[in-house]
Amino acid sequence: MHYALAASQPKIVDAVMSLAPKGNAVDLVVAAVFAAAALSPSTLLGPVQILMGGGGAGLRAIDGRTRQPGMGAPRPRGFLPRDVIPEAAYVGVPALPAALAAAHALAGELSFARVVGPAVALAKDESDARREVLARVSRRGALALGEGDLGEDLVSTAGRLGGGLLTHEDFANARPTETECQLETCGPRAIGRAPWLDDGAPAPTFATEVHVVAAADVRGRIAIACYNVTAEGLDLPAWGLLAPRTAAPVRRGEPRIRPGEPRPAPAPCVLLSADGVLGGAIGFVGPRGAVSLTSAVESFFSGMPIESLSPEGTRPTGVLRTPSSARAL
Repeated sequence: MHYALAASQPKIVDAVMSLAPKGNAVDLVVAAVFAAAALSPSTLLGPVQILMGGGGAGLRAIDGRTRQPGMGAPRPRGFLPRDVIPEAAYVGVPALPAALAAAHALAGELSFARVVGPAVALAKDESDARREVLARVSRRGALALGEGDLGEDLVSTAGRLGGGLLTHEDFANARPTETECQLETCGPRAIGRAPWLDDGAPAPTFATEVHVVAAADVRGRIAIACYNVTAEGLDLPAWGLLAPRTAAPVRRGEPRIRPGEPRPAPAPCVLLSADGVLGGAIGFVGPRGAVSLTSAVESFFSGMPIESLSPEGTRPTGVLRTPSSARAL
């Protein structure tokens, strides 16, 4: 096959592969993450991290982690140890739609509305309210979450009135970071990874399942994204959404995390190359406690088959390509 798409949620492949003949790997991955947002109420308001390469563009990384909220708002007094902290205080600023729009603008080929289309169709069987949110995203892009009645409801529910920190200014400044991948080499083999990723960094405070989508196309472009699915967070039933616990509540007597700072999120995915040729992408699906890439990278550099790479407690998902074909793992 000249195109390949791998997804840890099987429904996504069937929903998105119709784009393959005219789109490219980036179109497929962006469409696949939006399709994941159609399936799960927590995905659209959670983090995403994207790696892409090939086609002469180098290896690029896009940081779509949620941001710490509170821009333009006075510092709250902070919660005391005895206080019950409301769910609104854990709601971060979603950057996933902006990150996907940035990836599409950087390297996509189809129109943005067409790329989001499979997600809108898939949401018909999941949630009419969530379908409407995704339809707004298809029309307005990253601006959709902060606009109109949706934006007002998110800020009133997860802002000061609800005991949270979210502001309209947060939405106005929710811009993803796009940069070169961090490259690690060992002989003829190399991996590209998110430069902000640190295996020693603190794990996110919420229980989450890491999911992966990856795609390769006939022109040699490869893309991969990691996103989260969780059942913990602030329920927003009017919109068919759930805001996951990604922000840090302000606590009395403790330093406040600066508004706009990216919040920790696992990104267990890499681009793979050998002899200077980009040949695949692999990510690891599993709970947040089993997302270290170290063992997998060491195994790859030692020459182990890609299919066998899998840190304990995870399973691999990804794509491989040769000059004449592409396949899903």
